[in-house]
Amino acid sequence: MTSSPRDKVLAMILPALLTGLCYLYFYYYPAQQTLNKQHDALLNLRRNAPNVRMQLLQKQQKLAEAEAELKAVNDEYAQVEARWKALAGGPSSERLPAEKIEQLTALLIRNGMTVLECKPAQGEGQANVPPALQAVAKRIGEQTGGKPAQYRLRVAGSYLGLLRVLERVNEREPVAIPISLSMKEHEEGYREWVLVVWI
Repeated sequence: MTSSPRDKVLAMILPALLTGLCYLYFYYYPAQQTLNKQHDALLNLRRNAPNVRMQLLQKQQKLAEAEAELKAVNDEYAQVEARWKALAGGPSSERLPAEKIEQLTALLIRNGMTVLECKPAQGEGQANVPPALQAVAKRIGEQTGGKPAQYRLRVAGSYLGLLRVLERVNEREPVAIPISLSMKEHEEGYREWVLVVWI
């Protein structure tokens, strides 16, 4: 059977057409899909870039705030440590107990209190000392080589006067640490206070 010219042309074209279709199906379309995914990922990255920059700026701002807070805490700690050293017998607080008692009695008098008695006290009020103050006494002992001196002051006057004294006792320079306070009402109409302090 003789092939027509049309059949001969189809016989030549069909293998090339089938090869091209196989190429499109097995290679071109998967490669195009991969390329499309990469293109979409690039577009998303460009769209999200401002958000990423904003997040970075926010984190940098938070870091700067945290550093500022840390500096403030360190400064406050340094102030507390300096005050503690002064309280525990540092260079700015090298006064004899008698001088500090004189300061304390002068403060009491300036605030309308009458000092009835002032004498050393051993162990008085210790049972009521909170653990935090006991830790303070221990640290003072470690730093100064001895326990803080303990004094008992018997004073007369108003509650407000004594409150002002307690508020101002360590205002400028550490003078005394109150550890015990008791009150007795007298028939004559005045109040008597017993204040035990560490010097």
